[in-house]
Amino acid sequence: MSDIPLKAAQNLKIGVIDSGASLEQSSYIEEQCRFVQDSTSQISLQKAEPDALGHGTKINEIIHYHAPSAQLYCAQVFDRQGAATAAIIAAATQWLITQNVYLIHLSLGLREDREILRNACQKAARHNIIMVASSPAMGAVPYPAAYPDVIAVTGDARCTVDETAFLKDSSQADFGASPYGLNDKYGAGGSSMAAAHVTGHIAKFALPKERARDMLIKNAAYHTAQKPPRNINEQKT
Repeated sequence: MSDIPLKAAQNLKIGVIDSGASLEQSSYIEEQCRFVQDSTSQISLQKAEPDALGHGTKINEIIHYHAPSAQLYCAQVFDRQGAATAAIIAAATQWLITQNVYLIHLSLGLREDREILRNACQKAARHNIIMVASSPAMGAVPYPAAYPDVIAVTGDARCTVDETAFLKDSSQADFGASPYGLNDKYGAGGSSMAAAHVTGHIAKFALPKERARDMLIKNAAYHTAQKPPRNINEQKT
């Protein structure tokens, strides 16, 4: 298959499951809604509220930087404490599937596998939707990043915002990218921001699902896992 883009960039739909968007981002947010789970575990779709956490706003900003013509569909899943259940994330995934998005971005992770989330991710895969999720630099790989059809991304300080790394020797993630936002190199960062950069790179090229991973590998600035920091107490030999 050739490297012909899947569709015109202005028609590319990117789903973002996070804390929502700021009012200033309305020019490139095509649609958004809020998912709320009540005391009986019923989930309802409500009108989205302005992003109270700021996390989703940063994610949207990064994706827009790399793919400025893409249309973002924001699924607001976090409560004001920054928590979301597997059922809510699964419902958001199902909604984005019905929106015919090209890619679903999840800068989040659950410690344990949940059937409802696994089934939703498998359904997205059957619809040829690319899924990108964040994974920490150390510790257990969370879900959905641990699922086989999901591109797992972690922070890689070697990368600028325009670079990615293919972590072929890493058990933590498939790819790495800058762990920082666009304007906060010395501020808060991590795998969430890195995953957004990789989503943006994929959206920029807009290749079919089966070619997206090859494109990331081909264009990666680094092709090895980042070495862990040297122990300052380690003796030289």
